[in-house]
Amino acid sequence: MQTFSHPLDALATSLPPVFARTEVGRLTGGIVAPGTMANHDSRGTGPAGVFFVNRRACYRREAFVEWLKRHTGDRTRGRVGEAA
Repeated sequence: MQTFSHPLDALATSLPPVFARTEVGRLTGGIVAPGTMANHDSRGTGPAGVFFVNRRACYRREAFVEWLKRHTGDRTRGRVGEAA
């Protein structure tokens, strides 16, 4: 059995190397919505290195997972951004 140092490391192993923003919800099991990512990208707070292919925003796996780790914190209870 494989063990991971962070709960999102398991997600990283299942993501493709590059994926479109429209697929974020499906690929993360609903953890993050594509609209949330669009909002972060428009504010300049989304994952580093977002790029566009045929007007579709795309992310690299490593940058997305690092961004997600920073935005989820280390809490195991409560919602992101909510006091524990």
